[in-house]
Amino acid sequence: RQPQVPHRPQPRRQPVHRHHPPLPDPPRRLTSPRTSAATSSPAGYPKDFGSLKMLSRALLAKNHISGSIPASIVGMKRLADLDISSNRLTGKIPYNIGRMQVMSTLNLDGNALSGGIPASLLAMRGLGILNLSGNSLGGAIPDVFGERPYFMMLDLPHNRLTGHVPKTLSAAAYVGHLDLSHNHLCGRIPAGDPVSIILEADSFAGNDCLCGAPLPALRK
Repeated sequence: RQPQVPHRPQPRRQPVHRHHPPLPDPPRRLTSPRTSAATSSPAGYPKDFGSLKMLSRALLAKNHISGSIPASIVGMKRLADLDISSNRLTGKIPYNIGRMQVMSTLNLDGNALSGGIPASLLAMRGLGILNLSGNSLGGAIPDVFGERPYFMMLDLPHNRLTGHVPKTLSAAAYVGHLDLSHNHLCGRIPAGDPVSIILEADSFAGNDCLCGAPLPALRK
């Protein structure tokens, strides 16, 4: 028989701790309908919202945002899609908002904005979807359509707009959906054959004294 070798316990290996450099913070994105309180001002906007020059999309709907639209937003040259609908915004739409040349979608529905609709807003060349419904906007609709505007959707219902339906609307390059209902518009709806404009009676319903097609003829 071979002599037995006494068992010697092996020393335990100490775990090796590797030191990794801290991971960088992820880039800030404002593409969620919710904005955390940690990055928001008391009014609900991110504290440095106007300084986010590279931001291209901001979805801030249903965030209980109050106050006015910050004037600094005009300097956000890359902002293409902005949704601040269903909040508590007051005050006027910045008069020079038309400088935002890459803006393609603007949704301000369901706030308490007042004042008029800036002519520069309706004259923006790249703007395809504009929703200003459910506010307290007043005055006349700027007659700046002509051959330029291209709107997939133009929603202005449930405001306090007065005056006539713009005559140049019939010369617009393209308007896929139009809603001017529930305002205080008067006069005859521009006649003619607008290019691709869907003229439906519901689009003009609930105004003070509009007449003409597509509304039903007034009974004598």
